Amino acid sequence: MMIPHITADAQGHSMFGEIDLAQPARGSGMNGTALQDVAYWQMSLSEPGDMIDYQTTDMNKVIAVLSGQCNITVSNGETIRLVRGDMLFATDLTGQGHKMEFVGLDPCLTLQMAMPNMIK
Repeated sequence: MMIPHITADAQGHSMFGEIDLAQPARGSGMNGTALQDVAYWQMSLSEPGDMIDYQTTDMNKVIAVLSGQCNITVSNGETIRLVRGDMLFATDLTGQGHKMEFVGLDPCLTLQMAMPNMIK
């Protein structure tokens, strides 16, 4: 399963890529990724028009959009839109970070899960 990934280079510029959340061979029942340790999790509700200016993440973090939508912008100006059901993996612990703008008509509910280790 491929999801967007934010990283930072040695000069501190943040950029988008993709990360593959490996899944075992399909069998019967529910198929998922390997279990991951979570340091903490947090839910946030933001109204359309709210913005979080450029900042780095405090820990490798998966962000899942449960409702609404938001735009994520990295330091080179590239922007992606996340909508309900989308996820993003942020590992931009240093540098310029990323910006989040909440758009659309409905509030945006996100779930952030801080990962002490990189996803494998």
